Amino acid sequence: ILGAGEELANLETIKTNVVVPSPLRGTVVAVNESLSERPELVNEDCYGQGWLVALSPAQPQELEALLSPSTYLALMVKAAEAARTKV
Repeated sequence: ILGAGEELANLETIKTNVVVPSPLRGTVVAVNESLSERPELVNEDCYGQGWLVALSPAQPQELEALLSPSTYLALMVKAAEAARTKV
């Protein structure tokens, strides 16, 4: 069982490596093997063919605390704008 916040994936880019934390405690039940041949799918179709893993949550009620993609995007935009104004 993978703990919430533990390393779920490590994405290697030209500029940096990004550690993707697990959003909840659970078991990895599937890994998208096609990314080894076509890693660009993560950027091109992250909600379709570019998925990383499938998790089975240890506590299904944890799913209720997850953010929707639009809510997460709004938080990231706000954080980016705040960081830009500090420069």
